[in-house]
Amino acid sequence: MGVEYVTSGEVISSPRWNLTASLSHDWRVGDGGKVTAAGRIHYTSRQLLYPIVVPDAYAAAETVADLDVTYRGPKNWFVQAYVKNVGNEATLLSVFPGDLSRDVTGPNAATDYRQYGFIGPPRTYGIRVGADF
Repeated sequence: MGVEYVTSGEVISSPRWNLTASLSHDWRVGDGGKVTAAGRIHYTSRQLLYPIVVPDAYAAAETVADLDVTYRGPKNWFVQAYVKNVGNEATLLSVFPGDLSRDVTGPNAATDYRQYGFIGPPRTYGIRVGADF
C-alpha cells in the first residue's frame, strides 16, 4: 500500500468554490429608528485539508446559514439578536495525522492510525448592544 501525495494541483485548504449570498431588508419605525433583518448563506465546496490523499483528508462540501435582526435607535445606538450556524452543522476546519494506541502494554499491542482535526463552532446565538460613533 503506497502513499499518494497531492500532485493534481489541489491546494490545501483551498476549495474550488467559496460562495456567499446575503439578503437584508430595512423597516423604518415611528420613533426615527430602523429595524434590519439579514440572512447569509455560505457554501464551501469539498476541499483537501492534508497533503497526503486519503479519504479522511477531505472536508465535505458545506453550507452554513446565519441570521440577525437589528434595531437602530435615532441616536446611533443599536440592539442586535443573532444566530450563527443556524443548522448546527459540524464544519471541518483542519486535519492532521495521528495514531492512537489501543493496547500499548498487552501482547496484542496495536496502533489505530487516523486523521484528527478541528471543527468549527456549533450554533451560537446572542444579543449585542452598542453605539456607533
